Amino acid sequence: MVQVGDSWYHFDVTYNDPSPDVAGTCLGEWALLSTGALCTRQGGTHYVLDDWEYEKPVSCTNTNYDNLFWHDAISPFLYLDGAWYYVSPSGLMRWNGSSAAASSVVSFPELYREWYPSRSFSLLCFSSGLFAHQGQVYFNSSFHVLRYDPSTGRAERCVHLLEHGKGARTCYLSGSGDGLMYLDNDDSYYFVPFAEM
Repeated sequence: MVQVGDSWYHFDVTYNDPSPDVAGTCLGEWALLSTGALCTRQGGTHYVLDDWEYEKPVSCTNTNYDNLFWHDAISPFLYLDGAWYYVSPSGLMRWNGSSAAASSVVSFPELYREWYPSRSFSLLCFSSGLFAHQGQVYFNSSFHVLRYDPSTGRAERCVHLLEHGKGARTCYLSGSGDGLMYLDNDDSYYFVPFAEM
């Protein structure tokens, strides 16, 4: 449990860490929840009211954060040019703090219908890395490393993971001075120079 201001919230770090472990991934589904929200997630099978004890009586009744945008985040958060970005299972999202609203800027289903009209994909993204380089946002689906340009609103493929025999669990993505590094489902690291993308 954590205290924010005068209110207490549940913060389940165990359930926010996916199993099996996925490098670089921490989920937000179990963060800053009221007891009511915690008891109803996953059909109420996750939480038993008396399975823990705290040193003093505490109640988690504030519902302010029960349904906020970060509960479906499967990536780190990135602040770029006045907006927060994160990846959800359905694509790249932008959160506007002044309007407190999240909007989809890149839809995985739409991209894959455009790129592969004759194929069907059931798993578009399990987890994603996220970073910026020269004003571009880099992130990944289960099949590609993608680059999004906020000034044009366009996304393009940088690395075709399927063509390299990778995918499905490829999720850890980070940028360095000269390129990006990703970790595939075999726990092998790969480096791709920005100049080659």
